[in-house]
Amino acid sequence: MRGESLATLRQVLPDGGMQVAVRLHQQNLQRRHRPPPPLERPQGEAARRLRDVLSLLERAEQAAPNAPQIEAQIALVQAALGDLPAAIGNMRRAAERQPSNPAFRAFLAILLDRAGQGAQAIPAYLEAQRLVLDADGWRVPLPATPAEMRQRVEVLVGPRR
Repeated sequence: MRGESLATLRQVLPDGGMQVAVRLHQQNLQRRHRPPPPLERPQGEAARRLRDVLSLLERAEQAAPNAPQIEAQIALVQAALGDLPAAIGNMRRAAERQPSNPAFRAFLAILLDRAGQGAQAIPAYLEAQRLVLDADGWRVPLPATPAEMRQRVEVLVGPRR
């Protein structure tokens, strides 16, 4: 991406999309067993700026087609725009290309969970948790702590009988 493109990305998503993932995770935690409510889609200028960032990221992906970081960023912007199926697809590809990255697994779990795909989210949460606990000195911020991921898995699995 050119300099102004990167500046635009940082302006619209200063934290690289982490707030998007954290917001979705908090919604997952609050709803417990209830089905997910419809996503609030941005309107007006906010939506236009997100679409501009998505366009910039898609051009960057064309220049570097096997870059999981770009795919993950695209997924988070798509989630912010309310397109969970596309976001899940891109995050799944990022996680497959970099299977040792706990952030990508955590993001994938949160997206699947938010889309109402709890059965698919459980193994992604467990893998993200395992990767975080196995990673010696992992320093990349995550949208959920291992304890929060474990708590969400317990909710998705349901009460033990």
